Amino acid sequence: MDALRVQLSSGSLTSSVAASSLLSQPRPPFSSLQFGRVGSSPAVGSVSANETCTADELHYVPVPNSDWRAALWRYLPSPKAPKRKHPLLLLSGIASNAFTYDLSPECSFARSMSGSGFDTWILELRGAGLSSLNVDTVTGKESRTNEQQIVSGLLENVINVSERMEKVFDEGFKFLGLQDRLSKRVGDFKQRLEVFPRYNWDFDNYLEEDIPSAMEYVRTQTKPEDGKLLAIGHSMGGMLLYAMLSRCGLKGMDSGLASVTTIASTLEYSSSGTLLKYLLPMAKPAQALNVSALPIDTMLEMAHPLICRPPYALSWLTTNISAPQMMDPEVIEKLVLNSLCPVPAKLLYQLATSVDKGGLRDRTGSFYYKDHISTTNVPILALAGDWDIVCPPDAVYETVKLIPEHLATYKVFGSPGGPHYGHQDIISGRTNKKLGKQLSVRSFTAYIIKQPLFCSGNIVGHSAWWSMDALRVQLSSGSLTSSVVASSLLSQPRPPFSSLQLGRVGSSPAVGSVSAKETCTADELHYVPVPNSDWRAALWRYLPSPKAPKRKHPLLLLSGIASNAFTYDLSPECSFARFMSGSGFDTWILELRGAGLSSLNAESRKDEQQIVSDLLENVINVSERMENVLDEGFKFLGLQDRLSKRVGDFKQRLEVIPRYNWDFDNYLEEDIPSAMEYVRTQTKPEDGKLLAIGHSMGGMLFYALLSRCGLKGIDSGLASVTTIASTLDYSSSGTLLKYLLPMAKPAQALNVSALPIDTMLEMAHPLICRPPYALSWLTTNISAPQMMEPEVIEKLVLNSLCPVPAKLLYQLATSVDKGGLRDRTGSFYYKDHISTTNVPILALAGDWDIVCPPDAVYETVKLIPEHLATYKVFGSPGGPHYGHQDIISGRTARSETYPLIIQFLQRHDQS
Repeated sequence: MDALRVQLSSGSLTSSVAASSLLSQPRPPFSSLQFGRVGSSPAVGSVSANETCTADELHYVPVPNSDWRAALWRYLPSPKAPKRKHPLLLLSGIASNAFTYDLSPECSFARSMSGSGFDTWILELRGAGLSSLNVDTVTGKESRTNEQQIVSGLLENVINVSERMEKVFDEGFKFLGLQDRLSKRVGDFKQRLEVFPRYNWDFDNYLEEDIPSAMEYVRTQTKPEDGKLLAIGHSMGGMLLYAMLSRCGLKGMDSGLASVTTIASTLEYSSSGTLLKYLLPMAKPAQALNVSALPIDTMLEMAHPLICRPPYALSWLTTNISAPQMMDPEVIEKLVLNSLCPVPAKLLYQLATSVDKGGLRDRTGSFYYKDHISTTNVPILALAGDWDIVCPPDAVYETVKLIPEHLATYKVFGSPGGPHYGHQDIISGRTNKKLGKQLSVRSFTAYIIKQPLFCSGNIVGHSAWWSMDALRVQLSSGSLTSSVVASSLLSQPRPPFSSLQLGRVGSSPAVGSVSAKETCTADELHYVPVPNSDWRAALWRYLPSPKAPKRKHPLLLLSGIASNAFTYDLSPECSFARFMSGSGFDTWILELRGAGLSSLNAESRKDEQQIVSDLLENVINVSERMENVLDEGFKFLGLQDRLSKRVGDFKQRLEVIPRYNWDFDNYLEEDIPSAMEYVRTQTKPEDGKLLAIGHSMGGMLFYALLSRCGLKGIDSGLASVTTIASTLDYSSSGTLLKYLLPMAKPAQALNVSALPIDTMLEMAHPLICRPPYALSWLTTNISAPQMMEPEVIEKLVLNSLCPVPAKLLYQLATSVDKGGLRDRTGSFYYKDHISTTNVPILALAGDWDIVCPPDAVYETVKLIPEHLATYKVFGSPGGPHYGHQDIISGRTARSETYPLIIQFLQRHDQS
C-alpha cells in the first residue's frame, strides 16, 4: 500500500482512460468557420499561404460556369529527395478539405510526399476549405431567404431544446456547455447563410469543371514533359478519379494522368455492408425541405462535446472513420473540428446512386461509371482498410475487379492481430508513415521508371501483394472479407432468453425453491424473502466441482446497478461463476429485488403506468414520422416494429414499476442480510462466514457493509471481500457517473419510480450494433476495444439489465459529491468508517474503465488498513486494456484476472 501511495502521488498511477487525452487537448488555432470563404475573391494564382493554410504556397483557380475559385495547397518538393517527373495531385472525400492530408506535422501525408520529392498539390473543390466565392454577385433577390429561415430555424430549435434539457437534467447536461456553444455557432452560421443558395452543384460538376481546371493549372505551374500528373484520391476523391478514367476511356481521350491511387474508394456499394447505405438517403429529406446544403461542419462543431466527453454519445463518429488506437486523440479532434465543410444536397443525391445496383450514375441517370472503367489505360493502385465500414474491402473490390488486370494493384491493409485500418487510417493512422507512404511512393516510382514492382507474392516491407487472379480466388473462397468490427454482431442469433423475464410479476415461487427455470443457467435457483417488502430475491447456485479441492466457505457474488446474474455468467466460455464453482467454491449469485428472476406480487399504480406508457408511445410516433421523412435511411433499423412489440411487452410489466421504491440502504439493510443468512443455512460453514465478490455497485454494497459493521464493532459475517471496479467516492475522478447519476432528478420530478433501462436498451439495440452505430458508445463504456466478443456484448446489452429505482439512483448520486456516498439521511459518509474494518479486501480496477477509473478505486483503498488491503490495476500500455466489465468477462480474464482472485480467495478460505 505504501508503494501504491507513492505511485499515486508521483502521478504514475492514473486512470488511463482512452479519452482523457482528448479532454486535455487545447483547441486548434484555426476553425472550420474559415472554410468556404465569403467575400472578395483572392487573385487567381495567389501564392501567399494564409494563417490557416499549412502548405508552402496557396493558389487559386477559377471554376468554369460558376463564381467559385478552387484552392490549391502546394507543398514544394524537398531538394534532398530524388527529382520526380510528374507533379502529384491529391483529392479529398466528401465534406472534406485539405486537412485530410495534412492534419499535423507528425501526421501529414502531403509532407511525406513532398519530402519524397513530389511536387504535391491538394485540391480543395468549390465549397471546401479555402475555396472562395464572391457573394457580391448574389443579390438580395437571388438569395434564398426561405432556405436561410429553414436552416436558421432548425439551429434555433436546437438551442431551445438544449435550454429545456438543461432545466430538466440540471448538472447532468450543463457539463456539455451546449447552450453557449450552440448560441455562438448559430450566430456564426447565420453570417454564412448567404453562401448556401450557391451550393447547387453535383458530382458531375466536380468532374467536368473543378478537376479539369485544377489539373490544367498544375500543369501550367509545373510543366511536366509529357503533360501528365500523378493522382491520389481518398473516398469521394477516388471516385472522381475513377469516373474521369471511365469517361476518358470510353471516349478514347487522354485523361492526363500518369497513374491513379485510390484510397477507400469504389464506384459501387450495392453489394457491401457500407455505412453509406444508411446515410446517403438523407439527401431525400434535404431536397424535400428545399435546403441546398447540409451544414455538416457546423453540426459537428456543436456536437463536439458529445464526441469527446462522457458519456461519448456521438463517439461512433470517430469509430466510423478510424479503427481503435490508430489515430491519436488530438488528431481525431482536429479532424472533427477543422476538416469538414457543408455538403450540397444535389451532390449527396447523385452519390446516393452508388449504393444502388449498378453503382454511381451521372446526373441523367443513364450512364453507369463502373461499366466503362475497363476502358482505361492508366495504372491504378487501389487501397482498402480491413475495418473500414464506410468503404469496406469488398466494396473496393467491386470496382477493382473490372480494371484490366495488368493495370490493377489491390491491397487490403490490416491483419487479424492488428493493426487494423479504418476509413482515414491509411492516410492518418499511427502506422501510415511506415506503410502508406512506402506503398504510394513505390507505386509512383515504379510507373515513372517503367519497372514492374507488384506481382503475386511480392513482399514490400511488411505487406504482401497479390495478383488479381489470386485476389479473385480469395474473394470467391470467402477468405477476403471486409472484416468490419460489427459484422459478427449482426450475424449473431438473438439469445434464447430476453430481458423481459427480469423482475417477474405474478404468483411468487416458493421460498427455497431449487428448480432452475429456463432462463437460469445455474445448477439451482433459490428464492429468499426480502424483509419489509413483497419482493423475493433470487439466488443462482453453482455447485462445486467434485474434482476440485473442497472449500470451507461458500462464495457470494453481487452484481452492479441495473444488472442481474448474467454479469457473472454470460456464456459457457465466459462464465466467472462456472470458473469459481469449477475451482471448488459453492458459488451463489444474488439477484437483488427488481433484478433478474427476483419476484413480486404487485398491484398497479395507474398514473405511473400512464406516464411511462405515454413516453414509449411517443417514441413510437417519433419513429413513424422519421421513417416517413428519412425513407430507407431509417427504416433499416426496424424501429417501428421493435418499439411496438416492446411497448406491448412493457405494459404487461408496468404493475411492477410503482413498487420500485427502494434505495441503496434498503439493499444494505434487507436484501443482503437475508441472502447471507439463507446461504449460511444452506451451506453451513463452520465459522458461519462467507467469501464475497462485488462488481461495481455490488462492491460498494460490501464496502458499506464493512463500514457499518466496523463502526458498530459487530461481525460482518464475511471472511474476505473482493471488489471489482468499485469505490465509495468518485468526487475526485473523471468518472462517467458524474454525468449520468444526475438523471435521478428529472425522474423524481416526473414522479416516475424507476427508469426502464432494460426496455430502452432493447429498443435501442439496432443503434448499438448496426450502422451508423449511433449508440455504440454504450459498449465502449463497459469494455475496452477487442476485449469482449461481439456476441457476448450483445447478450450483455439484451439480457443482463433491469429497471433502476429513482430513489436508488438519487442516493448513489451522492458518491460523486465531496466526501462520497452517504446514507439516506445524508449525514453518514460510508468511506469515513471503512478504516474500522477487520476483513481482508482485494480491490481490482481496469486501466481503461471510465465508469470507475483506477484513481476512483484508490480513493477507497487508501483508507483501508494496509495489512488488510491488496490493490491491483489490470492493463498495460501496450495492451490488453480493461474496461468496466472486462475483469469479469474480457477475453484475457480467464488467464489474467481469475487466477489472482482464486489465489486471494484460497488465502482467506480458512476457519
